[in-house]
Amino acid sequence: MGSSGSAQVSSGCASSPASNLRGGFIGYLAKVPRNEDIPRGHALWFVMRVADPRLVAWGMEAEPLDMTKLGEPISLDIETPSSPSP
Repeated sequence: MGSSGSAQVSSGCASSPASNLRGGFIGYLAKVPRNEDIPRGHALWFVMRVADPRLVAWGMEAEPLDMTKLGEPISLDIETPSSPSP
């Protein structure tokens, strides 16, 4: 059985919406200085540019961001599979 998570997408800026995912995240592909820990958090946020679609910014936080500062958030419920996709 899969687990569930949640996400919010900001409605404040249609050309570059922000997304805020909740769960357990480890930034294995993040560029970090030598001898520094890779980022970990319970909230993953990112901003995409809709026109080309391009990642503008991303980050991990211990707690989810307050998406109401960017407009009325749109909540999404996400069910994740119990095993990884091939």
